Amino acid sequence: MKNIVSYKIDNELEELKKELDSYRPLPKETAISLEKHLMLLYNQESNAIEGNSLTLSETKVLLESGITAKGKPFKDHLDIINHQKAIEFLKDLIKEKTPLSKRDILDFHYLLLKGSENEKYAGIFRNVPVFITGSTHKTTPPYLLEKEMEDLLIWHNEALKENLNPVIRSAILHTKFARIHPFIDGNGRTARLLLNTELLKVGYPMAIIKKEDRADYYEALENVGNNEDFSDIVAFIQKEVKETAKFILDVVNQTKHKEDDKEQTTKNRSNDIRKNRQ
Repeated sequence: MKNIVSYKIDNELEELKKELDSYRPLPKETAISLEKHLMLLYNQESNAIEGNSLTLSETKVLLESGITAKGKPFKDHLDIINHQKAIEFLKDLIKEKTPLSKRDILDFHYLLLKGSENEKYAGIFRNVPVFITGSTHKTTPPYLLEKEMEDLLIWHNEALKENLNPVIRSAILHTKFARIHPFIDGNGRTARLLLNTELLKVGYPMAIIKKEDRADYYEALENVGNNEDFSDIVAFIQKEVKETAKFILDVVNQTKHKEDDKEQTTKNRSNDIRKNRQ
């Protein structure tokens, strides 16, 4: 495998992170609004990559009001609802900030598949071979799954101890997991949940991989190859995190300008009142 140290840190992203940190803690209303929007978008896009037909507005209505989209499959609605439960679990893990565990991974998967046609496989490593459609990569055979998942967590804990750049670490974790493909179904969604859990634990913005970027995403995953060169997927994830960071900063700056304008208006009114009293 290519030397981990040699993967390029995105300096623009690190500067965006510093700027974002300078505004923290964000105003409560802004923080709540941002989280709600980004988690909704993430839910819809992560499912859309896997073929889910619900639009962003249909996803919003379903989660807020329980109203289903006319003519859309039951499975698509269930996947969105289950993914939202997985997101709530993600939020719990972010607060706990404990190292990622096998139990966390199995719980994510269980929440994603609960009530689905594959519920009997929820939270359980597969015992049959699987293939990734359109990929030349051979997934881990069933008899090696336990060991490779254990090795993955050992690698991740070592990367944490060595203070590997969080975006690089999270991107490689996500990709190693996806290449192992430990479950019958739900591997992609679980991989992206792991990615964003690790990013958010250390204060980085989410990587919201969109359906429109699916081809580039899959190509970057495929380019890892037998030599395990993660350069392309690391760069792809860095780009996605930067996009979210820029969006958050735009919102924060707009909010700040509004507050500054409000403060200036208040000062002007106070000055006018004083003048009128003289």
